[in-house]
Amino acid sequence: MNVYNHPTAEGAQLLGSVDAGMGYEFDMLIAVVRLSDGALFMAEDRGCSCFSPFEGTTWDDMTPVTNGAEFARLCRLWRRQEDRAGRTGLVEDVERLIATVRRARKRRK
Repeated sequence: MNVYNHPTAEGAQLLGSVDAGMGYEFDMLIAVVRLSDGALFMAEDRGCSCFSPFEGTTWDDMTPVTNGAEFARLCRLWRRQEDRAGRTGLVEDVERLIATVRRARKRRK
């Protein structure tokens, strides 16, 4: 399973992603909608470029998110983790992902 590289094949829609990785590393946060029921999930993964992001990640590995405020809170916590602090553009990228998810949730209602 790979909801990042092949979302449609996994019954998902990738709403957006943020990558705090540098060089040949990835440190990603994604927002995904499960198409069968419209449920929102978020997931994070990190590693080196020899692997694909979210390779082998299943629905059970992802965090279900029930509302936009919780999604925003979890994204901001992810951003503030010590090893990500001070990364250029990360604040803006995370806020952009939060806004994208808010818009997508409004369209689904």
